Amino acid sequence: MKKSITSVALFVCILLQQAGAQNAINFTAVYPDNDGLGFDVKEGLKQKVEQIIGRNNAGATSIYNAFIIQPGLDVQDTKSTEGLVRNVTLVTGELTLTAKNLYDESIYGTLTISLEGDATGNREAALKALLKNIKITNPAFTRFIRTTREKIMEHYMENCQTIMTKAQTMISTDKIEEAMGYLGSVPEVVPCYEDISSLMTLAYSHAKTLACDQKILMARSKYVMGDYETALELLAEVPSSSTCREDAKALTDSIAKYIHKVPDTVFIDRETIVEVENPAADEPVNGQYRLNVSCLDLGFDLISCEGHAASQSIILYCRLVNKAKGADAYIHIYDVIDGNGAKYTNLTQSTLYGCSDRRYISMPTDIPVAKCFVIKDLTHKLDKLAYVAIEARNCKIELRDVPVTWNK
Repeated sequence: MKKSITSVALFVCILLQQAGAQNAINFTAVYPDNDGLGFDVKEGLKQKVEQIIGRNNAGATSIYNAFIIQPGLDVQDTKSTEGLVRNVTLVTGELTLTAKNLYDESIYGTLTISLEGDATGNREAALKALLKNIKITNPAFTRFIRTTREKIMEHYMENCQTIMTKAQTMISTDKIEEAMGYLGSVPEVVPCYEDISSLMTLAYSHAKTLACDQKILMARSKYVMGDYETALELLAEVPSSSTCREDAKALTDSIAKYIHKVPDTVFIDRETIVEVENPAADEPVNGQYRLNVSCLDLGFDLISCEGHAASQSIILYCRLVNKAKGADAYIHIYDVIDGNGAKYTNLTQSTLYGCSDRRYISMPTDIPVAKCFVIKDLTHKLDKLAYVAIEARNCKIELRDVPVTWNK
C-alpha cells in the first residue's frame, strides 16, 4: 500500500513538472498577413489574440520570444440589403489561429472557428461587428494553447540533437545571427537546454570575433585609401578586451606615421539633423528630428510618423539600407520615451506599406528594407516622440524629437 501511494505521488510530481514546463512556453500576437483586410480590422484581430493569450496566462514578456500566434480571417460571403431604409451588410467567414516559430516558421498548431457579423453600413462595419463576436472565453482557445504548448515541448525534446547539429553548422559557416535566433527559440525547460546555452555562448563569442575582424578589415581599407580619420574612428570602436585589439593597435601605429598626431581618444559623432520642408509622397517625415546611427555602413530613413487616434497607436515607417556585405539581420524597436518622460513598452511591428513584421530578415547589400514599428497603448495625443531606439544588425539607431502627424 505504501509503495502504491509513493508511486502515485511520483506520478503526480512528474505531471506537475510537465505542466510547469509547458506553462513556460509563451506566445506573442502578430498581425495577420491578409492583404484584403483594412488596418483597423487587422489591428482588431491582433488585439483579440492578445486578449486570448492574456486570459490563458500565455503572454510572452521577452522581446526575443520565438513563439507567435498569427490570426487570419477568410471572408467567405458578403450580403447586403441595399435599397431598403437601412442598408445592412452581413459577412460570414472563418477565423484561423496559427502558432509557429518566428525564426524558422515551423507550425505547431492551427485552430479554425466559423464567424459571422452584421451591421448597418458597409462591409468594413460588418467585419468590425464580426470581430466582436470572437468570444475570448471560448474553451477552444484554451485547448488550442494547451495542445500547442505540448507539441512544442515534444518537438524540442525529440529534436534537440538535430537542432544543436544544425546550429553548430551555422556557427562554423559564420551565420551567427541565424544561429542565435535558432538556438534562442529553444524553451528553457527542455532537458538539453544547458547544451543549448553553451552553444549560444560559443556563437556570441564567435560573433564578437567576426565583428572585430570586420572592423579591422574596414579600417585597413580606409587606411589604404588615405582616409585616416575614418580608419581611426573604426579602430577606436574595437574594445580593449577584444581578441583583435593587438591588430587594431598595430594598425593605429601605422596610421600615426602618416599624420602629425594620433589622438588619445577618438570621439565618434554621427548625429545629424534631418529637416524636410515639403516632402513628396514616400519621402522622409515632415519637420525636424535628430538621428544617430552607431554603424558607418548602415543607412536609415524615417519616411513617416503617423498617429492613429482610433487604435491609440503611432506607426513609424522606416527604410534601412545595409551598406556592408549582405546578411540576415535581427531588427527590432526596444525603447520609446515621450516628452514627459513616459516609457512605452507595447512595441510591435506591422506589415503595412509592404513592411515585414518578422524581426529576423534578410538585408541584401545596398537594397532598402522597409520596417513599420507600432507604438501602442497611448494615453493621449503626442506632438512628438522625445526618444526612439532601434536595433538593426547589432547597430543602434537613435531618433530624438520626432514629430507625430495625426490622421483625421
